[in-house]
Amino acid sequence: MTQNYLIGGSVCAVLAVLAFWGMWRSWNRRQRQGDALVAALTPVTGAAQQKFERVLYVVTHPAAQPLVRVSLPGLIYRGYATVTVHSDGLKVAIPGENETAIGAIHRITTCQSSLAKTVEKDGLVEVHWRAGEQALVSVFRLPSAAQQKEFINLVTSNIEGTGQC
Repeated sequence: MTQNYLIGGSVCAVLAVLAFWGMWRSWNRRQRQGDALVAALTPVTGAAQQKFERVLYVVTHPAAQPLVRVSLPGLIYRGYATVTVHSDGLKVAIPGENETAIGAIHRITTCQSSLAKTVEKDGLVEVHWRAGEQALVSVFRLPSAAQQKEFINLVTSNIEGTGQC
């Protein structure tokens, strides 16, 4: 009887070690992919137009793969951020993370759900942008509908003024 517990316990321990190894490996791969995109980020150097406080940063994912999270430095963890709209992009500052520039914005849309959040109809803002050849989508939730509308209008006017933000 003791031998059965020993075999069962050993099998469970091996499965747990394999599960943690798989998670560690996936996390490291995602980190390397995000680090490779850093060199392709478009710098945001234009004039700051408006700052939005307590914006919930939800997730960044490849445009064609909404269920795959991209781990860019500064955009790894979900959290409340200060998002500053510049004439040529956005700067996102999440407490405890480095400020990240989102340039080369080509579209902004609204949605109800993403990989990590579901809310009321059109409650999330999707910012479609490029890092080199990679098309990405960053998802945000603004504190109020009025701020969301103001954010969308401001970013849209920047996109329309230059063809891209």
